[in-house]
Amino acid sequence: MRALNAKMIKYGFATGRVRVLETRLIGWARIKRLIEADNLDEAHHVLAETDYASDIRTADTLIDIERALEKKERDLQIMLQESNVPFEMVRFFQSRVDIMNLRIILKSGYGQEIPVELSPYGEVHADELQLLVREGAFSGLPAYLEAAADDAVAEYTIEPRSAVIDTTIDRHYFKGLLDLSAGLRSPWITEYARLLIDLANGRISVRSRQKKTTPDDLLENLLNGGRVDKSIWSAFFSKSKNLISRLKDIPTLLLREGLIDWVQRDASVDSYDLLSGNILIKYLETAGTFNVGPETVFAYVATKEHEIKIVRIIMAGHIGGLAPERLRERVSAIYE
Repeated sequence: MRALNAKMIKYGFATGRVRVLETRLIGWARIKRLIEADNLDEAHHVLAETDYASDIRTADTLIDIERALEKKERDLQIMLQESNVPFEMVRFFQSRVDIMNLRIILKSGYGQEIPVELSPYGEVHADELQLLVREGAFSGLPAYLEAAADDAVAEYTIEPRSAVIDTTIDRHYFKGLLDLSAGLRSPWITEYARLLIDLANGRISVRSRQKKTTPDDLLENLLNGGRVDKSIWSAFFSKSKNLISRLKDIPTLLLREGLIDWVQRDASVDSYDLLSGNILIKYLETAGTFNVGPETVFAYVATKEHEIKIVRIIMAGHIGGLAPERLRERVSAIYE
């Protein structure tokens, strides 16, 4: 009872706010209508019935769509900050933006042009981050960003390949998510962070196979902290004869069933990302078992982020003249 009262005091306001916002999530029924829209005007009409209406109703170019959805992402972060949740939760979601910005700045500094603009919505303002990194003043950054920048530069100096920057930064990013989830004292959120790591390792394995990476390089690139033993990812990478048997050893039910089905269908590399989205959405739905606490707030923010991603894919598809059946292929696996 004492623990429940403490959660009510700490998360009562945020949980109440989220319960209202949950009713405004688009949901699969409207996603299907958005996919089936005959043209961009009809897609706008579908979104006019949602909280995207004011931001996206006049967006008819990719740039307009991106700006409108970036605003939705910023609104989501503001909501989180105004809900008086612990800083660990705010940083859990903002760190993705900071890590992305750091990746772009470092790669640009080593002569690689990245056709993506810096996002203004991280914990560290993009201009400040760019200045600190260019001056080598990493100590002015949050500890996890400082460590990521330090190590990425050191590793690149030894082995000057852009992939080294990606691998090093990812290692710090996912370790940071685990540390933040520990600070929230929620086993459910910690399991979500571990699931992100496992799904990232699956993606590393799939991409490594596509690039014909060596097994030793794969093991070196795999992230620590997941539930899945690295030997299973090695079997996944090599498509070993006993792969299905090995996958049955995965302790996380959603991931185990999803990967077995994906392998048995001999699915494409691109469809792996759809599989990942599907697994994450299903996991987030299990937060419904919590009445109050960090889990309900966390699940709403993560679900809303996925929703924005889906709207971005669909609207970009309509602008590009993509047929509904192609859009359905790209999106439905995430929501069904």
